[in-house]
Amino acid sequence: MKKHLLLKLLLLVFFVSGYSQTNIQNDTKTTNSESKKLTLKSTKPDKKTKHLRKLHAYYLKNSPFKETQKLTKKERKALSIPPDKYYEMEWELTMNPETGRPTPENLIAVKSQLEKIRQQALLNRTPGDASNNNWIERGPTNVGGRTRAVMFDPNDPTNETVFAGSVSGGLYKNTNISNTNSTWTRVNTPDNLAVSCITYDPNNTNIFYVGTGESYVAGEVNGNGLWKSSDAGTTWTKVLGGISGPTTFQSASNITINTPTGVAGTYVCYPTNPANFGTAITTAITADIVLVNDGTAPTSDACETIVNNLAGKIALIRRGDCTFVIKVKAAQDAGAIGVIMMNNVTGQPIPMGGTDATITIPSVMISKEDGDLLEAALASGTMNGSLNPSGNGFTGNLVPGIQHINDVKVRNNGGVSEIYVAAADSYYSDSNSLTFLGGPAYGLYKSTNGGSTWNELTLPLTDGGKKHCPNNVEIGSDNKIWVSSKTSWLYSDGGGKVQLME
Repeated sequence: MKKHLLLKLLLLVFFVSGYSQTNIQNDTKTTNSESKKLTLKSTKPDKKTKHLRKLHAYYLKNSPFKETQKLTKKERKALSIPPDKYYEMEWELTMNPETGRPTPENLIAVKSQLEKIRQQALLNRTPGDASNNNWIERGPTNVGGRTRAVMFDPNDPTNETVFAGSVSGGLYKNTNISNTNSTWTRVNTPDNLAVSCITYDPNNTNIFYVGTGESYVAGEVNGNGLWKSSDAGTTWTKVLGGISGPTTFQSASNITINTPTGVAGTYVCYPTNPANFGTAITTAITADIVLVNDGTAPTSDACETIVNNLAGKIALIRRGDCTFVIKVKAAQDAGAIGVIMMNNVTGQPIPMGGTDATITIPSVMISKEDGDLLEAALASGTMNGSLNPSGNGFTGNLVPGIQHINDVKVRNNGGVSEIYVAAADSYYSDSNSLTFLGGPAYGLYKSTNGGSTWNELTLPLTDGGKKHCPNNVEIGSDNKIWVSSKTSWLYSDGGGKVQLME
C-alpha cells in the first residue's frame, strides 16, 4: 500500500510542478502505429512544457549533489551523511523542474490531494489482550496510526466519548469507549492533520484545540500549526502557524567586498565545516581576491595545478568537475590564505563535502549569481575583501512558519481563557542540504482572545544565549504554569530545564 501511495505522491509532485497528465502520456510509447499517431497528435507539448523539460534537464545535469556523489563511503561517513546516495536521488526525483529544487512548502497541498484520492482500508485485527495484561486495547484500529493525544469529551456526562489524535492518521472519535466492540470514526479535520496534542477550553467546553506535527522525528511527521473547533470537534479552523512562505536560504556567515565600489558590500556564504577540511574563521581575514588560473579550460575551476601566484591572497574559484578538497588544496599549495568558491548552479550556496587533513586554510561558498558579479568585476580591475567569522544566527534552508506544536493548554485565569502553546522547530533529516522547519519561530506563545492574536512569551535564555524550545506545558493545582524544554534543532542548544511562570 505504501508503494501505491508513493507512486501517487510522485505523480502529484509532477502535477504541482507544472506537469499535466497529457505530458506524462506523451512520453508513453505504443506499438500500435495508429494509436501512436493519435497520441502524439493529441498530446503535443506546448511551449511552456518544452521550456520546463529543458529547465529540468539543466537542473539535473547541474545537480548540487554532483560533488557528494563522487565521495567514497568513508568520506560520506566523515560528513555524517548516509553511505549510499539514496537521499541525493530522492532530492533529484522530487525536484520542481521550474525551480531546480524540491518544494516542501507544497507538501500540505500534496497531502490534501492524496487524501481525496485514497481510501483508508479498515484493518481487521484482533486486540492483543493477554491474561497477564491489565490493559485492553481500544483502537483506533482503522489506520489510526501512532496515537499521541487522548481526550475525553467534556460535554459527555457518561464519559463514553473519546477523541484520539494520531501523528500519522488524523483525529478519531469513539462515542462508546467502554464497549470492546465499539468503532472509531475519523473526524473530518482539514488536510488529515497530524495531531500531536489536544485540549479544551474550561470556560467553554465546546471549544477544542489540537496541535499538529511531531518535532522529534526530523521531518517525518510535519505539522501545520494549531487548530480550533468551536462546535465540539465538528469543524476546524487554523488559528496559529502553518508554512508562511517559500523555502529560503539563511546564513550566519558572510564575506565583505571592500573594493571596487561597484560590487562593494556583504554577500552570504556557506562555510566549510572544519571537521571535514580546513579551519574555522575566528577573526576576519582581509586580503586581495584573485581569480585562479590553472592553465586548462575552464581555467577558473582549479582542477589542475594553479599557475598564477596566490601568495597572501584569497582565491576565487569556480565550482567544477573535480572535488572541493582538490580545489582548495590546489589554492593552498599556490599560497592562498583562504578560498571563496563560486557555485556553478543557479540558486543558493551549498555545504562543501570532502576530507583532507592537510588543508589548513578556510573556505566558503557563495551563490552563482554573486560569483558572476565578482568574476566580472575582477576582469576589469583588482578586488579586496574579507572572510568574516560566523555570527549569532544559523546557516541552512528555512521553511518559515510555526509548524510543530509540542503541547497546548488552556488556563482559566479569573474567567479569562489563556491559551498556552509550546511551538517547536524541526528539520528535514532526508535532505543533504540542511533544511530547518519553523526555525527561530519556536517558543512559548499565549493568546487571551481565543487565538485571534498571539504574543510570544519571554523565557530565560539558555547558557548559550538562545531561546529555550518549549516541550510540555502543565497547569498546577495552584493554577501556576509549568513549562519543560527540549534542545532546539536550530542551535542544538537548551533542554532539560523546567520553567515556572505565574
